[in-house]
Amino acid sequence: MSYPMKTSISGIKLIEQFEGIKLKSYLCPAGVPTIGIGHTKGVKMGQTITKDIALQYLAEDIKPIENVLNQYQYKLSQNQYDALVSFLFNVGTGRLTNFHTDLKSQNYTAVAARMNKYIMGGGKVLTGLVNRRKSETELFLA
Repeated sequence: MSYPMKTSISGIKLIEQFEGIKLKSYLCPAGVPTIGIGHTKGVKMGQTITKDIALQYLAEDIKPIENVLNQYQYKLSQNQYDALVSFLFNVGTGRLTNFHTDLKSQNYTAVAARMNKYIMGGGKVLTGLVNRRKSETELFLA
């Protein structure tokens, strides 16, 4: 591992798997207008895009996550990095502070256990988030 790290194709595919690719805007389970591959910035209901634009948005959306992870230079494998990018893409980089101590001390089982607690959207447990966390933590611990 050397910094700066970048999300691999596997990490991008993981995000795509759980976000899906929607070329017409929709409301996500938390009620946020979304389009493409989980893109929310500036999205208006009724908006449509192409697949190329969806992929461009995804690249733009993961860049700030990579920047945050790279600034800390945690000792991470590519799998761990990809899993964290997917996780933070879904829950927001503000949640990283909850993991900082465990990441710095390389307590990776604690990180995975904590990630699995983020399974609610709109005030209820969502099967999609349970499945996503399972895949992310499996990748993180691989």
